[in-house]
Amino acid sequence: MQDKLEKFGYGRLTVPEVTLKLKEDFRALDELLGENKFIHGDTPTAVDASVGSFAVHVYESVLVLGDKVPELKEVLEYRRIHRYALRIAAEFLPGSRLLEDSGEKKEEEKKEEEKKEEQVEETKEE
Repeated sequence: MQDKLEKFGYGRLTVPEVTLKLKEDFRALDELLGENKFIHGDTPTAVDASVGSFAVHVYESVLVLGDKVPELKEVLEYRRIHRYALRIAAEFLPGSRLLEDSGEKKEEEKKEEEKKEEQVEETKEE
């Protein structure tokens, strides 16, 4: 685990520094994603495979370490990135621990997509 953290530039940081850096990175990714399913739209690209796998690993770390390092749970506030990480895991990392823990998350994503579809239908009727 430490090896992975060092590769991503987090290995030598304290827990508060890691949390701050993750929040900064996730804030930027959240803005970049906007309403897109993937970084460049509705279809995943190599960029998503790279950036998205990082997000997946962050959420997997929260699952594993969340009780021991509660500060990490602060990244869970980025719901759009969590949904993005689930899509990336399904597309590129089918054995991901994140998918195992996503039963209710998939339901939540489905409800949001239905809500968006209803909004589109309403604008068509106007």
